[in-house]
Amino acid sequence: MRIIIGLMQEPNTTPAQISGVVPPTQNIAIISDEPVGFTWKHFAIGALVPIMLLVTPILLLNGMEQPDWGAPTETNEFKLVKSEGTNYSANFELEDHLVIDHCRVVIEDQEQTDFNYWCDNFKSSFVLYKEERATAQNTQVGEYSKESGVITFDN
Repeated sequence: MRIIIGLMQEPNTTPAQISGVVPPTQNIAIISDEPVGFTWKHFAIGALVPIMLLVTPILLLNGMEQPDWGAPTETNEFKLVKSEGTNYSANFELEDHLVIDHCRVVIEDQEQTDFNYWCDNFKSSFVLYKEERATAQNTQVGEYSKESGVITFDN
């Protein structure tokens, strides 16, 4: 199949740059190349390369170490002892193979308070906060670190 196209020569274009046969009286070029059909090379570049770019990171991430969610857990409850004034403390030695997953504060002598107590926990430490319900303001009231081995609380 051949296509005949009417061309206009731009000022930058020389007649040698136009391919095909140009009759001296008209600006017509004859394109002699057939359009390329389907090739497996084009399919591989267009489909397989993007698929591999998506699948490779998924396979790499799948092979990385996942946390062992089925590992046995243990819960420790500590009754804090009043040391001085409003300060309370307790000793706690965190074993090397254990990490802190969560913590919770329970105030037994106050039935209804205007405060919520919560923990910001890390692998080997945590910080205790008191949140005032009316203003949502947080105040640090205690902490624990593996290095000190002491849980402190000051309400």
